[in-house]
Amino acid sequence: MKKLLPLAVAVALASGTAYAGTNNEATVDQDGNNNSATIDQALLSQDNTASIVQDGNDNDSTVTQSNTSEAQASSYQEGGENTSTILQATYTSGSVAEVSSVGNGNSASITQELYNGDAQASVNQLGDDNIATIDQNDGTGAISTIDQEGNGNNATIDNYWSDFANASIDQYSGNANTALIDQDDSDGATAEISQGLGDGNSATINQNTGSFSYGPEDTFASIAQEGNGNIALIDQGNLANYATVDQAGDSNNATVNQMASSASSSMVSQTGNGNSAVTDQSGADQAAEVTQSGDMNDATVNQSGLENFASVSQSGMGNISLLSQFDLSNEATVAQTGNSNASTVTQTDTDNIADVLQEGNGNSAVISQANEGNLATIDQDGNGNIAQIDQLGSTSGKASITVSFNDNNNTSNIVQNGVMNDASITNYGSGATADIIQTGDNNIAEGETWGNDTMLTITQTGNGNYAYGDSSSDMSDVDITQLGDNNDATVESWWGEGNDLDVYQQGSDLTATVYTNGDFNTATVTQYESFNSATVNQFGDNNVAVVTQGQL
Repeated sequence: MKKLLPLAVAVALASGTAYAGTNNEATVDQDGNNNSATIDQALLSQDNTASIVQDGNDNDSTVTQSNTSEAQASSYQEGGENTSTILQATYTSGSVAEVSSVGNGNSASITQELYNGDAQASVNQLGDDNIATIDQNDGTGAISTIDQEGNGNNATIDNYWSDFANASIDQYSGNANTALIDQDDSDGATAEISQGLGDGNSATINQNTGSFSYGPEDTFASIAQEGNGNIALIDQGNLANYATVDQAGDSNNATVNQMASSASSSMVSQTGNGNSAVTDQSGADQAAEVTQSGDMNDATVNQSGLENFASVSQSGMGNISLLSQFDLSNEATVAQTGNSNASTVTQTDTDNIADVLQEGNGNSAVISQANEGNLATIDQDGNGNIAQIDQLGSTSGKASITVSFNDNNNTSNIVQNGVMNDASITNYGSGATADIIQTGDNNIAEGETWGNDTMLTITQTGNGNYAYGDSSSDMSDVDITQLGDNNDATVESWWGEGNDLDVYQQGSDLTATVYTNGDFNTATVTQYESFNSATVNQFGDNNVAVVTQGQL
């Protein structure tokens, strides 16, 4: 009986076969017990090279290269009960696949089939019970890499019909982490997932453009998580999307959904524990940024339309932000520092700008812009402050609410319905209640509160009215009502407490000036008809002034 050479024995025991083609080469090296290896290079394959190395017990490896030009495959297993499968089929040109598993109970599978261009795939696992899967199907220029170091990690890459795709998963030395990249019809897509030294993290990237060689092809997504129990999801549809998520801490949750024809961009960065961030974009030329530093913060950005921009920055604990943009060319920014602050911005038309800045604890800010060309700003510094701006009119409406340094428990509200209205409230103190309501066009209202527990109300119905109200110092009440056009009212409780000042104007071209300096003064000015002028000056305490001009 003829004695077989060692290599021939190894190949025969591995049930390897080689059919038509050129330069086929197969190598099997087994050291251990109960190992199984199979190499199959068949049909029209040429320039094939396959190598299997098994060092340990009960390992299983299969390499099949069929009709695959320039293919190379390598499987390295060190340990016990590892499983590796490499399939390169149907003339997958330029394919290179490598599997390295060091440990026990690891599973790796690489499939590269159909045409697949210059595809390359590599799996490197160090640890126990890790699972890695790569599937590249007709993805021109696709390159996928999975590196896992730790135990019980699971990583999957699926490149189907993915032109220019490049996907990489790196799960450092943590345990029980899960990562998935799916690049379906994603032309020009690049996806990267990197999860650090923690355990139980989950990261998912889905990219689907299907541009089929027209339009921008700039899709890119990246997820980096460092900590334990973090969850990140990026879902990109259509063209030219860019998204990155960076979470450091434990139990953070970030979701990015992008559906746009071009130029969308999202960035989420969370440092701390238990933070949640969602950016939802639909349209083109949008940008959303969320930065949270602290614990239990919640930020949500919804964008639908063109050329929108939104930014959320939160530092502290338990802060909540919601930004919703439903048309084009809107801009919204929220920055919160402290604990348990809440902000909501809703923009449902075009060319609106909204800014919220809150420092302290338990503050609340709401901005609603339901028409076009409005500007709203809320700036609160202190604790327990509440501010709301509703802009229902259009074209260059301006509204601002400001709470000065370290003032608490103020409540402010501005409502605008018309064109070119301007309103501002500034609180210097605590416990104030201030309201401005404007209905009409070209009205201007300025309100200030000083001291504690003051009240201010300005109501303008008509066009071209001006009102200035100053309520101070403690427990004073200023009320201005203007019905008509081109009225002017200046009301100041300059100093003292318990003052009650009221101005009511109904008509046009009315003027009222009230100035009080003292305590517990009362002034009431009522004007009807037109072109009336009234002036009241009070110095001292417990004065009463009543002025009535015209009749209804």
